[in-house]
Amino acid sequence: MSFAEFRAAYPKRRGSQPWHPAEKKYLTAIKNGADESHIISSARRYAEELQAQGKIDTEFVCMAVTWLNQKRWIDYAPSVDEEKKFAETQAKLLTLGWKWTGEKWEKLNGAATHTD
Repeated sequence: MSFAEFRAAYPKRRGSQPWHPAEKKYLTAIKNGADESHIISSARRYAEELQAQGKIDTEFVCMAVTWLNQKRWIDYAPSVDEEKKFAETQAKLLTLGWKWTGEKWEKLNGAATHTD
C-alpha cells in the first residue's frame, strides 16, 4: 500500500487538489498508527458515495488534505478483512504492552500484559 494507491482511489474534484500537503498528512496518519488499508478503502468508499450522488469532479469533493486532516477515514467502518487483521494485530500488541486508544497506539505503564 502507498500514497499513490490512496491518490488513485480518492475521488476527482473540480478545482485545487494540493497533493503534496495531502501526502504529508497521509504519512503522519500512518506514523501515528492509522491503518493504511483502512484509509485507502475508506477513500474508495467515499468515492463510491460521491459517484452515487453525482458529485465526482465537482467542487463538492473534499480536498484530500482536508479529508485526511479531519480523519474522515474513521467515518467509514473497516471491511471485515480489515477488522480481522486489526483484531489480530491488536491482540499481539496488547501482549507486548501496547493498547489502541481509538486513534493511536499507546504504551501501557508497567510490564507487558496478556489477554485471557
